[in-house]
Amino acid sequence: MPKSAAVAAQKQPTAGTAHELAATAPSPAVDIAQAPEVIILGDSITKDLSGYKMTKMAKNKVTFTSHSLSGCNTDEMAILAKSLCLRKPSALVIHCGTNDLYPRSGNDTKNSANLAKSENQIAAKLKDIAEDLQKDHPGMKILVSKLVRRDDKGGEGVNKVNNVNSLLSKTNLNLIENRNITSKMLNGSNLHLKTDSGVVQLARNIVNHVKNVF
Repeated sequence: MPKSAAVAAQKQPTAGTAHELAATAPSPAVDIAQAPEVIILGDSITKDLSGYKMTKMAKNKVTFTSHSLSGCNTDEMAILAKSLCLRKPSALVIHCGTNDLYPRSGNDTKNSANLAKSENQIAAKLKDIAEDLQKDHPGMKILVSKLVRRDDKGGEGVNKVNNVNSLLSKTNLNLIENRNITSKMLNGSNLHLKTDSGVVQLARNIVNHVKNVF
C-alpha cells in the first residue's frame, strides 16, 4: 500500500471511534425564546426567589420570573393574579395564604381584608382564585404552591398551616408540595426562609413540579 494511502486509512474513524464522537457531541442548544414562561406570584415567602437562577436550574427549558408582595393575603392575591395573567404566561404559580392566618396588627379591623381567616376559608379562597383564573385563561396552567411551615406562633402556627395544606390536598388543584421545607430552613423570624437552604428548596420544589407539567 502506498504511504499516502496508509496515512489516509489511519485517519478514517473506526466504528468505535464514531460511537464515542456521537456520545460526546454537545446536545442541541435550547432556544430559550421558545421555552414556556412561568410567572411566580407570592407573598414575602417568595421574595428571595430568583427567576434567573430558577431558569438555569431548569436548564433553560422553562423561563421563570418571580414577583412578591410582602404581607399579601388571598384577597390581594385575587386582584394581583388577574393583572399578571394579562401577560399570557404559559403558567402562573400562586404562593399565598400564611398572612391570612392571623389579623394584621394596627390595621382597620372594619376592613374584612385585614381580619384573620379560618383554615377552611383560606383553602376555599385559594381554590376560588385558581379556578377563576383557569376559567378566564383555559390555555394557561394555574399552579398553587402549598403553604410553608411557620414556627413563629409555636405549635399553633404549624397546625394551622398543616390544616390548610390538608384541605388543599382534597381539591383538584394543581399543587406544589413543600413539606420538605423544615424548621431548620427558617431564618431567625421562624417565618421566612433562609436564603441558603429554605429559598433553595422552595425554588427546587417549584422547578421540579413545573418541569413535570411541561
